[in-house]
Amino acid sequence: LGDRAKVMRVEAALGQSLMAAAAYSDAEAYLGPHSVSQSQDNLVGRAYSVANWSAIQADRGQFGKANAAIELALEPLGDKPRAVTGSVLTLNMLILIWQGRWTEAEFLGQRAESVAHRVESLYLLCTSMALRNYAEWRRSRMVGARRKIQHATRILEDRGRELFLSLYHGYLAEIAQHESDGPALRRAVGQALQRARQREARHGLEQLGEAHQR
Repeated sequence: LGDRAKVMRVEAALGQSLMAAAAYSDAEAYLGPHSVSQSQDNLVGRAYSVANWSAIQADRGQFGKANAAIELALEPLGDKPRAVTGSVLTLNMLILIWQGRWTEAEFLGQRAESVAHRVESLYLLCTSMALRNYAEWRRSRMVGARRKIQHATRILEDRGRELFLSLYHGYLAEIAQHESDGPALRRAVGQALQRARQREARHGLEQLGEAHQR
């Protein structure tokens, strides 16, 4: 590939795939904020890669780095509705959830859903709704949160959009545990384990551990 822009797109896609598979060490080489500085004329195009790098740092507990990087990713996007803006916002929500910043995650979820409507992306809408409803449940133990997360998850499954599904099933297991719904807990555990075996990500399993400890 002689075109540098094409090379960068391939590298970005590779890094994002590695991140989704939790191959963090390999992914970082393609996703770091330094990649943005190498292409100042393509900041919007690199925003999602930087957001993925930010999520890696957050999963490691490096929240200072994660928060700074996600701001860097959002900066060039502005107020214009773009699909990439919704994607970056959903990763920002995830980072806030890992920090227990429920109210901020809810607020960001509303913004992400607005973007999803404007760009007509059902995928972004379902992703942001699942994360926002979980954040609201953690803050207020909102009745009906499990049903809403389950509905969003089913839509994603039906359309073959599998990224982070184990995470959502982990949320469902946690809520089912809190509500003393044994059958629902077993179903969610089984679904999260199935997704984890497909090497999607390990985050759902971490949520399952929290559910069993409650």
